[in-house]
Amino acid sequence: MSPKAGTLIETAADAIVRALEQAGAEHVFTVPGGAVTPLLFAAESAGLRVVLAKHENGAAFMAMGYAQAGHRLGVCAVTSGPGATNAVTGVAAAWHDCAPVLVLTGQVAVGQFGRGAFQDSSPGGPLDIVGLYRHLAKRSELVMDPDEAGPLTSDLVREALAGRRGPVHLSVPNNVAIAPCPVSPRVDDEAEPPTLDEAAMSTVTHILATARRPVILAGHGVYVADACAALRAVAEQFRIPVATTPKGKGAFPEDHPLSLGVFGFGGDAPAESYLLGENVDVLVVVGSSLGEFQTGGYAPALGAGRTVVQIDIDPNVIGRTYRTDVAVIADARAALESLAVLGGDVVPRREFEPLPVAVRRDADRMEGMLSPRAAVETVCEALSPDTLLFVDIGNCMGLASECHRVREPGTYFVGLGLGSMGYAGPASIGAKLARPDRPAVALMGDGAFAMTGAEIHTAVDNDIPVIWVVLNNGGHGMVHAGEVIVFGESKPWNLFGQSIDVGSVAAGLGAVARTVKSVDDLRAAVEEATAARLSTVIDVRVDPDETAAVVRKRAEVLRDKIAGPA
Repeated sequence: MSPKAGTLIETAADAIVRALEQAGAEHVFTVPGGAVTPLLFAAESAGLRVVLAKHENGAAFMAMGYAQAGHRLGVCAVTSGPGATNAVTGVAAAWHDCAPVLVLTGQVAVGQFGRGAFQDSSPGGPLDIVGLYRHLAKRSELVMDPDEAGPLTSDLVREALAGRRGPVHLSVPNNVAIAPCPVSPRVDDEAEPPTLDEAAMSTVTHILATARRPVILAGHGVYVADACAALRAVAEQFRIPVATTPKGKGAFPEDHPLSLGVFGFGGDAPAESYLLGENVDVLVVVGSSLGEFQTGGYAPALGAGRTVVQIDIDPNVIGRTYRTDVAVIADARAALESLAVLGGDVVPRREFEPLPVAVRRDADRMEGMLSPRAAVETVCEALSPDTLLFVDIGNCMGLASECHRVREPGTYFVGLGLGSMGYAGPASIGAKLARPDRPAVALMGDGAFAMTGAEIHTAVDNDIPVIWVVLNNGGHGMVHAGEVIVFGESKPWNLFGQSIDVGSVAAGLGAVARTVKSVDDLRAAVEEATAARLSTVIDVRVDPDETAAVVRKRAEVLRDKIAGPA
């Protein structure tokens, strides 16, 4: 039987955890410390699974991956002071990629604020962690009254999941966490989405029904809003081809006849040719902030000479990059579902001819190592359509965008918002816990592995079967190649003097480890790891001098900008 409201039978920490349970949370990712211990005890007592990470940034990335794959709240709990600062990058990444994460940080007792207590990060001191997180999260609060712990947590959870989703933060002094408080009544209300402007939707319907050559550019917001099915319905109803942004890759199946692939960084030639072509008369942008990578470096032709419709939950991004003729401030799913209904009687007066699929180049191989492109192509071909693929920053990012064809929406994740290396591995661990029915794979370079590779021990320790594929080129290959293109030389700090033996490190952390130097061995390693359902790291030795085409292209643009006019 549930405790009666108003009865003094729980602590503030219990009230916080109960609010998490009501939100559907089942896991808490953590690195423990004295100030956060009451919260972890309460979580364990309530039956939540507490997952021990190796570093607070890894815990934050795990919570982010959990939120992304599961379409629900991710939770990480860390201690005060350095524990809270260590999680900053992961929280900032969650903000940029609209991942609803609740960050709980412990804090010294209220009576010790500003008095030089160990790991003090209270307001008014040298490190005000609540103030710091206000620059990283949708909302950051300090709970001082035990009676407010539960209601404030519920309020923060609603904030994380409402509108433009993102992280929120609650700092909990340890004396407040253990203080008794009344059981708060259950709060089930959810934040209301913005009211849909029906007149604007009717206008968009008319524009699409009468357009000669319209196109949709779908961003990451389509996936965040769980609107992939609605996007497909609209595309098929109106016979409109769809391109996605790099972060939106996978919002629309790339084997669909109406798919143009990716536009922007790491994009496909069909998408670039179509979207920048002079014949396009209507561009519909859904769920994209239209930043540098999403627009091919702010290509003027993307918004020129056509009617631009922009649909986004965040009014601040509408019209920010390109002139917008019709603005719809709305949740992507609500807007697209409305379009599908309103367009039910529309008979498009056009046909879209599927564009030819680009033929991939068979990259050359160096003796004793693989072409990175051949490696990524082999991995992608070996994955089942339902695999959750997390891609890190570096050469692997451009190669995955070029080589991987997403057949099932919502299975491709890349941390392009903040662009933090070390994201993919920990995020895949959180994703596997959120979606245990799906294979979870992380694709990263050895530079990223050096940053968060120890988290494979978290997977081993908790029996979480993830597969990490590490493109081992002996350092920071993307930067190395970029410097050669831009400056004509690469400095020694880009590559490791002593290459990392990723396989040995992984084996030392308890994972199944394979080192491969051929396509056949790589394919076999991926297939064996998938069947074995064990935490596995595949160390793929690749050529450091080969880089993704998109990386070369961007480096050449930078070189030309630095050189200036001839």
